Amino acid sequence: MVSADKDNIRPSERFLAGAMAGVVSTMIIYPLEVIKTRLALSSSSQYANIAHMVMSVRQREGWRALYRGMGASIMGIVPYSGTELMVFSLLRDTWSARYPDREPGVGTLLMSGAAASACG
Repeated sequence: MVSADKDNIRPSERFLAGAMAGVVSTMIIYPLEVIKTRLALSSSSQYANIAHMVMSVRQREGWRALYRGMGASIMGIVPYSGTELMVFSLLRDTWSARYPDREPGVGTLLMSGAAASACG
C-alpha cells in the first residue's frame, strides 16, 4: 500500500505507485523484448523457434542474458511511468471534483491520457 489515506493521496504517493508499476511491468516484459530483438536480428536458420532461441541463449550465456540492460530500462521507466500516473490521476480527480455527478467521457479520458503521456 502506497498511501495511508485513500481519500487524500499526495502527488508523491501517486508518483511512487506509477514508478513501482513501471518497474514491475518492465521486469516482466523485458526478457520478451530481448527475445524479440534477438529473433529479429538473427538469420532465419539460426533458431528453429522461440523456445529454441531461449534455450540456446540459456546454454551459451545463462539466464541473466535475458535481463542484460534492464537496469537502464528501469532508470528510464521510473520517471516516465511515475509522472504519467501522477498527472493522469490528478487530472481525473480534478474532473471528478468539478463534475461530481458525471463520469468523464472517452474524449476527456483520451485527452487526460495524452496530456499525462506528454508530461511523462
